[in-house]
Amino acid sequence: MSPNEAEVNVGIIRLLLHFQWTWVGLFAVDDDTGEQYLKVLEPLLSKNKICLALIQKIPKSFYWDDPDYFTDLLLEIYLPFKNSKAQVFIFYGESELFPVFYAIISPGYPTHTENHPLGKVWIMTPQADFAVSGLNRVWGFQFFHGTFAFTIHSNELHGFQNFVQELKPYKETGNSFVKDFWEQAFDCFYPDPQEPGDISETCTGEERLDSLSSSLFEMNMTGHSYSIYNAVYAIAHAIHALHSSRSNRRAMDNDKIMGFQDLWPWQVHPFLQVIAFNNSVGERLSFNDKWEMEGGLDIMNMATFANTSFRRTKIGTVNPNSPEGQELIIHENMIVWQTIFHKVSIVIVVIVIIITTTTIILPVSMFYLIRLSCKDRTKSAFKP
Repeated sequence: MSPNEAEVNVGIIRLLLHFQWTWVGLFAVDDDTGEQYLKVLEPLLSKNKICLALIQKIPKSFYWDDPDYFTDLLLEIYLPFKNSKAQVFIFYGESELFPVFYAIISPGYPTHTENHPLGKVWIMTPQADFAVSGLNRVWGFQFFHGTFAFTIHSNELHGFQNFVQELKPYKETGNSFVKDFWEQAFDCFYPDPQEPGDISETCTGEERLDSLSSSLFEMNMTGHSYSIYNAVYAIAHAIHALHSSRSNRRAMDNDKIMGFQDLWPWQVHPFLQVIAFNNSVGERLSFNDKWEMEGGLDIMNMATFANTSFRRTKIGTVNPNSPEGQELIIHENMIVWQTIFHKVSIVIVVIVIIITTTTIILPVSMFYLIRLSCKDRTKSAFKP
């Protein structure tokens, strides 16, 4: 169940207009999907009087041992990015693209993390997920502090937290995935009886998932997990509808009712498109004519920490099917901003104090005007 790209684009436009960001840049994967995305997004931006200040293509592969290749990328991508006046950038690409992308736009990391001159606001599409990129194991996420990410809508399922907390490798017989995940997450191993090993690094099976950093494992139901959960139920409803249809027509094969072993995947497709049902948390689910689930998207805001962990907070939603004027819901008081935003606010306050001290008397009207401009800065601090 893939995200509805039309909803993503509407969400991006609404977010940009909400904060009055009209001068933005775009990074997209250098393949056919990135090219197609640009063809769709650019007219939408133009229609809403939002200008693309910079368009950059990110290569899917990277030749780490070729200094000349890296130099060319710095000249073609990094320098235009660094010198761009745009402070808001949209990223379109899969999670696997992050290490390459980060190596290009932030050379020299981590030597310049403290007073980073390239503080930007990043807007990520649902295809990109920091948690599966592996970036935190090498560099961390500080560069993306304050990022806005559109994600597949999620909801907390009853009993999910208990299920995760009780999950143990020795309980999941026949499921080798849990064992492999356990070894990678806790940096331990299950010893081979035939080979000697250091028992101090052996997995006990009693490790707790809630002790892991969120960059390694998130305890909450993510959009992708929620999507898989709904997909399983959607298939079940479609098969039930198909079976009911056959039963009503008394379809028989050799005097026996056709069973699931006689079912072909393509036979389920027509029923998937017409089903509509409520899931266990009461949300109404259905597909559109492009096989996309309609239900809107969540807007997440990311806060990063020095220990390479991060926290994602839901700060809003976007749903094009909502009544006009309610397509975007955003809670500004919950947003964590890039460090450069706070510096801009401080500079404004300092200027006000200097002016007040110098002129001795500042007219009341001017004082309130400056205060209002400081508040408005929340929406336009990254607008050129």
